[in-house]
Amino acid sequence: MLVSVLCWIDLANSRFILYQIAQFSYGTTGVCIDGHEVIAEYIDPKNDTSSAPDLPAEEWYTEHVRESQYLLQVVKCDDQKCCSPRRSDLHMILHDRFLPPPYPITQIDGHLIIPDFKEHDGKSFAPFLIRNCLPIQPLNAFISTPYDLYCPSVHDVLEKRCCSTCGIYFASVTRAAEHRRAAHIAPAKQARMLCKMRPSRIVTRRANELLCASANGLEWLDQNEVEGADDFTENHMDMLVPIVSLETAHNSPWTELE
Repeated sequence: MLVSVLCWIDLANSRFILYQIAQFSYGTTGVCIDGHEVIAEYIDPKNDTSSAPDLPAEEWYTEHVRESQYLLQVVKCDDQKCCSPRRSDLHMILHDRFLPPPYPITQIDGHLIIPDFKEHDGKSFAPFLIRNCLPIQPLNAFISTPYDLYCPSVHDVLEKRCCSTCGIYFASVTRAAEHRRAAHIAPAKQARMLCKMRPSRIVTRRANELLCASANGLEWLDQNEVEGADDFTENHMDMLVPIVSLETAHNSPWTELE
């Protein structure tokens, strides 16, 4: 009986969600935003999604988009080959192009300071223009101040949502991991493949790796990172241990000259 009730609740929730999507599609279709007609249509993930547009490249996304828990910023860049000219002078106020994170400012002993997250009530924040003109920033251990630094509901996951290389903040841990793989790990691996190592000697091979000898010693490297890997042929005779009999073990290695 309980299983039947749970299944009915799940079906009812699914129908309600589909109804809300249909209402949203009906209400937004035909709306014109910035000269472009909005066409909203629900696509069932179980059906063919080949017609759905591809996600933007990570390089473009990193340059133009900033995420946070309750705000998504999409901003033009300075390259006019990529983006059309700006229609306002907002960039004169936003020097970094993106809105700075909200934070409180208090005065203690005649000095303006930004209180720690634990000391803030989570309700009052300094106005944007004041935050933008004062040369003070929140003290934190992040490379770049996360937009949600003073958001209590996500404070425990801020570090996981930040890229450890460039410091960009994302609205989820998954997006931060995808960014690291696409923007930092993959290009670094590709750069290593383009800049191949020239070892003094290739000792042996295992799967797709080569044991290379250099001035730094022996090191296993991917065969795509080693120059001359295609020409390497493993000679097992060099790896054989010589067998010496007792009769020849005590023979002199020297040759007498007449």
